[in-house]
Amino acid sequence: MNKDIFVRQLEKRHIFWSYSSGAELPDEVVIEHALKFGDIVDIINLFEIYSRDKIEDAWIKTMSCDDRFDKINHYLQLFFFKSTIKKKPIETRYDRIKRACSEN
Repeated sequence: MNKDIFVRQLEKRHIFWSYSSGAELPDEVVIEHALKFGDIVDIINLFEIYSRDKIEDAWIKTMSCDDRFDKINHYLQLFFFKSTIKKKPIETRYDRIKRACSEN
């Protein structure tokens, strides 16, 4: 399966509901939405299309520290990303403001 067929299948099921139909989607968006809203077959197909490292990087950047996806994050870590530490440090708004003030 290639990326175009995979994206069309996901579009039919309205996985990319926040994007216009037929929009050119970056790989990170395809991976993120398939992990968040797809089923197990979609996740397996994702690993056939993209490398494990690319999927894992997208997962860490977009989902792993989001508490809204705790259940799916636990599932993904348990079955797909066993060696990955789930949480990365979250920089709060206060931390960003504090860092910005200290830089000037």
